[in-house]
Amino acid sequence: MCGLVVIAGQVLDKDKELFSQMMYSNVVRGEDSTGLASVDPFTGEVTVLKDTLPSYLMIQEDSWKDTLKKDSCLLLGHCRAATRGSVNIDNAHPFEFENIVGMHNGTLTPGFRHFL
Repeated sequence: MCGLVVIAGQVLDKDKELFSQMMYSNVVRGEDSTGLASVDPFTGEVTVLKDTLPSYLMIQEDSWKDTLKKDSCLLLGHCRAATRGSVNIDNAHPFEFENIVGMHNGTLTPGFRHFL
């Protein structure tokens, strides 16, 4: 199943390094895709990165490094082990629905959207 990593609060540089290390090792939970969400503590703006790369490659991308250089009050990381659905960007996590950003571990039933 997928692996999730979260750091919340005052995210310092040492926390960002720890986050990347946890994401590196999180590949054992899934290598079909990797995603990152970061929330700016001043504006609330959310940056989401995701790709069909395993985490040990994704954390080497310039976009990953550039995102972690910015101030953040929340980091969400996801390594996907595909159980249903194709391996593509649309199925990579974190998901964005209007003002909601989320990720999950497992399979959601088709009727789940009725609860949103």
